[in-house]
Amino acid sequence: MISRELGEYGPQIGTSDDNFFQSDRDLLKQQERNKKKQEFGQQGSPIDCGAKVLHFLIQNDHIFVGLSNFMCLKMDLTGNIIAQFKGHKGPVTFVHLDKDLYTCSWDKTVKRWNPETGDLIKTYVGHSDFVKSLVLANGRLYTSSVDKSIGIWDLESAKLIKTLQGHRRSVESVQFDGEYLYSGSSDNTIKQWHIKEEREVQVFSGHDTSIYKILLDREQECIWSVSADKTCRRLDLTTSKFDLKFVHPDYVKSVILLPNGHIATGCRDENIRIWDPTTEKCLKVIRGHFGEIEHLTIHGAVLWSGSLDGTLRSWNLLDPQLGEAPVEEEVVEESLMTEEEERELAELMGL
Repeated sequence: MISRELGEYGPQIGTSDDNFFQSDRDLLKQQERNKKKQEFGQQGSPIDCGAKVLHFLIQNDHIFVGLSNFMCLKMDLTGNIIAQFKGHKGPVTFVHLDKDLYTCSWDKTVKRWNPETGDLIKTYVGHSDFVKSLVLANGRLYTSSVDKSIGIWDLESAKLIKTLQGHRRSVESVQFDGEYLYSGSSDNTIKQWHIKEEREVQVFSGHDTSIYKILLDREQECIWSVSADKTCRRLDLTTSKFDLKFVHPDYVKSVILLPNGHIATGCRDENIRIWDPTTEKCLKVIRGHFGEIEHLTIHGAVLWSGSLDGTLRSWNLLDPQLGEAPVEEEVVEESLMTEEEERELAELMGL
């Protein structure tokens, strides 16, 4: 219970077990979350995953979800657990399903699993820091890492063949279009790489700070990127220019293209927003999560979201009552910590 106004005596740090390392602002935020949980907690038919959701995918009516408790779960669409993939020694940051299942982790490795039995097939060791994402291309594995590099791996031998160097900070996200690899980094840039020649082709600058995720739209020949600069931007690959910007009240963590051409974004303010690129307007805000939204995906006419609140939620895009009209929102103040300090604190707090 806070008995004075925030800031009256400057930031205060709680010392109870529940409030350790929390300032008054943190405690107020937690109170707001508890209120939101009571009001919106059951919206989106939440599936409790038992730990923070960092990434997930849906294929053939099965969900594969990477969690902060070092595990990946395979579930059906109602949340029944079918298989557990155990072996990582850090949070699972990314999951990818091809013939086999691939998982990236804070433990600096990628693991390859049998998606039916849960058996471990191979472990790819070679990065010197967290592995954040991956793609399979031309029979090879490409991984992005906080060690500033993109790793190129032989799939069968699990050997690191080469690393692509060029980013000045963490490589957060990679995408492949059949010829070029694209990488988004916390150095604020997106880079284009020629896969066969294994070289950097072009650098795209437009964001003001860290890029969290990039999403390639092959049909429209563009890349959508989300960032700690509180924007989602569109990069037109035919002109090499950023031509569209959606401004949010806080960091933008995830983005997905909807079947009707609209864009959905997930924000650190715990809300999902639907945008119309033709009008450059926010159409609606979807509330329900009470933790920042790490990933979005589409399954049929349903938008799925995963959050640090430990839940997956599903939203019927055909429901005319979905979401609410946007209102003018206050932009959240910037953190005074660097990205490295925020990462160290997150590690300390057990993410």
